[in-house]
Amino acid sequence: MTSTPRTPLAIRVLAIGAALLYMMWVFSPSQLSPRTSFVSELLVHDQPGSGLLRAADVAAGSLVTLAAVLAWRRRRHVTDVPRWVLTAAILGTAVFGLATIIDALSPLGCTPTASEACRQAERDGSVRLHHQVHSVSSSFAGLGTTVAMVATALVARARAAVLRPWVVRLYVVFAGFFVLVTAWVLVEVALHSGMLPFTGLDALGWSQRLQITSIAAWLAVVAAVPLWERPARRRVRTR
Repeated sequence: MTSTPRTPLAIRVLAIGAALLYMMWVFSPSQLSPRTSFVSELLVHDQPGSGLLRAADVAAGSLVTLAAVLAWRRRRHVTDVPRWVLTAAILGTAVFGLATIIDALSPLGCTPTASEACRQAERDGSVRLHHQVHSVSSSFAGLGTTVAMVATALVARARAAVLRPWVVRLYVVFAGFFVLVTAWVLVEVALHSGMLPFTGLDALGWSQRLQITSIAAWLAVVAAVPLWERPARRRVRTR
């Protein structure tokens, strides 16, 4: 019988805390259009509540990174999942956490969806360094989350003999949904940048907000749904 430890309570607490903090943008007041604006534009210094939002993002990224460190230290105890799958899930989560911290510490310098001057500065490459860093770190955050979600779904499938069927389906559905939403975000970004020769829904904000909400929901699922459930012990009858 394979022996697999339960998910430590600390990791669950860290995940639910990160999920709550990651959704702070919902309560952040803004004059920007929720349909067309980047969520990252809420971090710009002249936006109301931007300081609190950046602090929440740093805290959320720190909790996610710490959870990944705790999971890494326990990975040798997990014997019924391919090592590469487990490693991808943990490292993807760590990249997401670290990139989120960098995002918050290097906010955009202006609001490109609301300011033509900002858009022109981006095209000219004359925006400040922290604006450019944010664009890169956001890409790494999205990549890390995609790897983490897909790998976590593969972990669930590897443990299908032990986990309840609905648990496996839940992780697979979350991964598939996030990949589709991320593809939508990339299309909207390409349309916003003029990289595609047609117009779309002009819904960059909606797609990105749906993406972030799905990340927070996934963190809550990681906290609430037992992915590392031990195999049930069989009772041996004695005469």
